[in-house]
Amino acid sequence: MNPKGGTALLGLGFLLSSNAPVAAEAIVGAPTIAKDQANAGPEEPQAFAPVFNHGVWMRVGTFAHAPDHPARVDEVSQSAAVQFMFNGRVTPNLGWQADLRAAYGDRSEATEARVIDLVAKLESNQHAINLWIGRMLVPSDRMNLAGPWFVTTWLDAGQFGGPSSAAVSPHQGQTGRNDGGTLWGQTPRGTLKYYVGAYGLYEAGTSPLWNARVVCSLLNPEPGYYSDAIYFGEDRIALAGSVQYRKNGSLAPAPSDGSAPARDDYFEVSSDLLFEKRIAASVLDLEGAVYRYWGNYEPFRWNAFAVASYLVGRAVGPGRFQPVIRLQEGGPRQDAGGTAFAVDAQVNYVVGRNAFKISAGYQHARQSGIDANTVFAGVQFVQ
Repeated sequence: MNPKGGTALLGLGFLLSSNAPVAAEAIVGAPTIAKDQANAGPEEPQAFAPVFNHGVWMRVGTFAHAPDHPARVDEVSQSAAVQFMFNGRVTPNLGWQADLRAAYGDRSEATEARVIDLVAKLESNQHAINLWIGRMLVPSDRMNLAGPWFVTTWLDAGQFGGPSSAAVSPHQGQTGRNDGGTLWGQTPRGTLKYYVGAYGLYEAGTSPLWNARVVCSLLNPEPGYYSDAIYFGEDRIALAGSVQYRKNGSLAPAPSDGSAPARDDYFEVSSDLLFEKRIAASVLDLEGAVYRYWGNYEPFRWNAFAVASYLVGRAVGPGRFQPVIRLQEGGPRQDAGGTAFAVDAQVNYVVGRNAFKISAGYQHARQSGIDANTVFAGVQFVQ
């Protein structure tokens, strides 16, 4: 994913919608009409009551990692993020979303607060056709639609040089968002979903980033725009495929003389899989994804990851422990050092459905013949 949330976190969320992200509220239908049994005459339909939800999500993490000497763990840094989430619905088919974010310690983000989501939502009663317009998460893959709040790992996928390195991922934008529009829909229960969108529309004089995605979720459906990487005991097999294209979207590094960078067409295809199985009171999750990139100036030709986690059934206090391991590989486009790889091992302590989580772990990575080691710990609240 990109540096949208590789920041570690301390979080406190008060969401009034559900355990899913506040931005992923279900389409609200008109309330049931109360019946007066003593009145046999015609009943007047009750007006729709506007809906308003709000929340606060925060996360803080600490890292032992030396960016200038990546094999060492003798430098300590910290990063944090807070998001103020607002959404509502003025009719059963018209909704909106406005989210703000402030962060520090992440080299990819400025410290001032800014708008990360600003969406007008036009949605059908049966969810078959919905149009979101504005700034939103790009539905490039499951990791972007879920993370970092609703994934099992702490560091971003695609990082091969520690928490300060750029993540290898599909094109998205800062914090995984971009400006544009998404036409998306689903079957009545959410077993099948599709997304087609155009983004980067704020960049005058450039071609849009086109993105398409299809998801099939067996055993249990996944309704709504967003997805998670763990469902806490819902048996699930979800397979998805995505594609991106942008004319002249692959950019070379900016020349030192200030001239325009060289460009090439950008194209990407990916597939991701989530398997979840409840075993007595415990939950096994297996997740994987593979990405292939075209474009002369893309840093990697391909990358892939696989994640395994096991949420222990026996509670310890209010929460449960969850060991996690992740393996990653990637093929840099111009690198005599061969394949890049990373191994993460961590343990989470989870309360509820990610309402509160403490994570601690270690990552060893290697790229271009350079080893990188990171020890990390973080905490988040989401509800």
